[in-house]
Amino acid sequence: SKKGERDLWVSADGIYVETVNGRIIKTQGLLNNLTDQIYPENDLKALEDLEQYSIYLSYDLPRLIDLKVSAKLNKSETRKKIQLLNNDLYLTEYTESLENEYLGWKANNIYWADDSGFVWKTVQEISPKLPKFYMEITKKPSG
Repeated sequence: SKKGERDLWVSADGIYVETVNGRIIKTQGLLNNLTDQIYPENDLKALEDLEQYSIYLSYDLPRLIDLKVSAKLNKSETRKKIQLLNNDLYLTEYTESLENEYLGWKANNIYWADDSGFVWKTVQEISPKLPKFYMEITKKPSG
């Protein structure tokens, strides 16, 4: 599977959020940190081909290793005009539905990506104990 670009975001109050292709893969400095995650693919376009898939999430407080979550990805048929800080882009919306029956946890992660698969904007829920994360890229990294 494609490894993807890792990016590290650090807030002024010392919270670390690590992402790959727009997806949060690790956090530090929160009440309940995501310490590891296992996905079948790192790429939205590759996940799109799977009917349904399982992801495994691990946390530190309380310690929880490999929480199995059922997931399904839906791609919108048409691109939508999304307002970003600096400009408007026509992006494809991907909605990832997550569910863990044991915890009674259901969440939707939304990713807005361009035709190359670059994720410009995302809303993600990574734990039943944390609020949603809202992330927006204002300038595509060079390279």
